[in-house]
Amino acid sequence: MLLQLKSYRQLQAVYNLQLQNEKNNIEKKHLFENESKLIQSFDQWDSLSINLQNLINETEKRINDTGLISTCNSPEKALRDLKNDLGPFVWTHTFRVLFMDMPHNSKEAKYQMLRECRKCYRHQSFQLKEIDHFEKNYRSCEAIKWYTKPGFLSSVVNKTLRSKNVYALYTFRYFIFDLCESLALMRYCDVKPFSVYRGTILHRDEVEQLKESSTVSSNGFFSSSYSRDIALIFANSDQNRSRTDAYQFVLFQINVDLNLSPDLIVADVRKESHISDEEEFLFDLGTTFIITKIFYDDLNHIWHIEMRGSNEVAERSREYDAYMHKRLLETNATILYGRMLAHISEYSLAVKHFHRLLRVLPINHEDRSNIHYQLARMYRFLGKHQQAIHYFLCAKLLYRHQLPHKSYEYGMVLAGLGTVYMELNDSKRALIVLERASIYYSYHSNEYNTETIFHFNRLSYAYYLEQQYERALELINKTMNYYKTKMPADHPGHAQTYHNLGLVQRAMGKRDEAFVSFKEALRMREVLLASTHPYVARTCYQISLLLEECKDYPLALQFATKALRIQQVKLPSDHSELILSSELVTKLTILNNETV
Repeated sequence: MLLQLKSYRQLQAVYNLQLQNEKNNIEKKHLFENESKLIQSFDQWDSLSINLQNLINETEKRINDTGLISTCNSPEKALRDLKNDLGPFVWTHTFRVLFMDMPHNSKEAKYQMLRECRKCYRHQSFQLKEIDHFEKNYRSCEAIKWYTKPGFLSSVVNKTLRSKNVYALYTFRYFIFDLCESLALMRYCDVKPFSVYRGTILHRDEVEQLKESSTVSSNGFFSSSYSRDIALIFANSDQNRSRTDAYQFVLFQINVDLNLSPDLIVADVRKESHISDEEEFLFDLGTTFIITKIFYDDLNHIWHIEMRGSNEVAERSREYDAYMHKRLLETNATILYGRMLAHISEYSLAVKHFHRLLRVLPINHEDRSNIHYQLARMYRFLGKHQQAIHYFLCAKLLYRHQLPHKSYEYGMVLAGLGTVYMELNDSKRALIVLERASIYYSYHSNEYNTETIFHFNRLSYAYYLEQQYERALELINKTMNYYKTKMPADHPGHAQTYHNLGLVQRAMGKRDEAFVSFKEALRMREVLLASTHPYVARTCYQISLLLEECKDYPLALQFATKALRIQQVKLPSDHSELILSSELVTKLTILNNETV
C-alpha cells in the first residue's frame, strides 16, 4: 500500500507510532527516502506529536501558492481602462516570444538550467539523483510527463517563474520551450464550453487583491483538474479556519469557451500526466483570465473564484508579437533579450548577460561587434560614461573593418557615442557625431525602421540642446507620425518623442503645451516601463522644473521627490541624474517653506 501512495504529490510524509526494533524502522525510512518521501516511526506519542506539528507548519508554508497570479484591478471592464497596469503582462509575453526564437536545445542552455536546479537542492541527495536521471534520460517529447511528475522539476520551475524574474525565464528556457511546444501541439480544440478547477492555498493578502472584473495572469504554467472533487482535495478546507487567517483555502473554477477566447492555449494532459488520476488540464505560461465571480463560502470555509480567458489582453499581446517578430528580423533573439532587459531597467542583468556572451562566443564570432555596442549602451544607462565610451570605441573599431557592408551598424555606434557626449554636456561634439551617424544610416536604406526612428529621437534632443528648435520639431513630427502609424500603442520610443516635444515646447515658452506633452510621456512610460523605471523619473524631473517655473512649488516638489525615490533605487549613488534630482528636492523644499 505504501508503494501505491508514494506517487501522490499530496502525501508529504508517513508517521508511524509503534514499538519496533531499530532495524525495521531504518528499513522503512529508506524505502521512502529514495522516492522523495519520508516515513518515520516513533515509540512515544509526545515526540511524534511534536514532529508532526512541525511538519504541518513547514508544509503549510511550502505548499501555498504564493505568487500564483498577478493582478490588475479596475472597476471598469474595458481594456482601455486597465492599460495603466498592463505592463507586466505584456513584457512577460514579449520575453516569451524572444525565448521561443532563441537556440534552446543546446548544451549550454541545459547546463544553465541544471546548474540552477542543483543549487536549489544542493542539500537533498535524493533530488540531486533525480536531476542526474533527468540529465541522462530527458527527451523533449516527454516534457509534460516530467512536469507533472512529483519532484524537483515542477517545483523549481514554478518557484522560479513566480519570482517574476525575466532572467529566470532565460535560465529555464531549455525546458520551458519544450513544455510550451508540447502544450501547443496538444492544445484542446473542442469548441464546446467546459470548466476545469484548481484547489490551492493562497495568502490572505493575495486573495484580497482579487476583485470581480480583475484581469489576472498566471506567473507560470497553470495546472487544473477536470474533476471538481479532485481540486477540492488540494484545497481541503478546515472547520477551524476563518477568512481572517493568514492562509486561505481557494477553489478556482475556470470556464473555457474557445469561441470567446480563440487564443487560449490549454491542453488535456490526462494521458501524458505522470499521475493520470488527477485528470489534469494545463494552461500555457502566462495565461490571462478575467475574474467573473468571487465569494467566500462561510459554511465550508473556502473561497470560490470563477474566471474565463481574457481575449482583450490577447489582442494587446498580438500587437507586441508582431512588433517583436519585426525586431527579430533586425537583431537575433539572444542580443535582443539583453536590449529588452534595459526596457525594464534591469541594466545590471543586461551587463551580466552581454559579458557572458563575450566569454562564451569565439573570438571571431560575427556578433561580438554588436555585443560591445550593447554593453556600451548598458553602461551609459548606468551613468558609467567612461566604460560606455570604451565599449563604443571597441565596437566602432570592429565595425570599421567591415565597412561599407556594416554602414548601418557603424551608424548605430556613432549614434550611441553621440548620446554619451550629450549626457556629458558636450552637445556640440554630440551633434557632429550624431549627424555623421545619419549619413551612415542613409547608406543602408532611405526607408525608416525602428532604429532610425530611435536615432531621430536622439538627434532631435541634440538639436534641442543646441537651441535649434525648428529642426528639432521637424524631426519630432516625423517620429511622431511613424509611431502613430507603424508601431504598437504606447511604445517606449513614442514616450521619448513626447518627452522631447515637451522639452522643446518648454524652451519656446509654450508651458501649457509642454505640460500636456510631458504628462503623455509619463503616462506611456508608466504603462510599459513600470512606475519605477529611471525614464519615468526623468520625465517627473522635467515636469517638476516646469512646475517650478510656474511657481507651483508643492506640486513641483511631489514630482521631484518621485523622481528622486526612483533613482535612489534604480541608479548608482553617483549618477548625475540622481544628484540633480536631490538638489532640486532640496531647493523646492526651501521654496515651499518660504511660501508657507
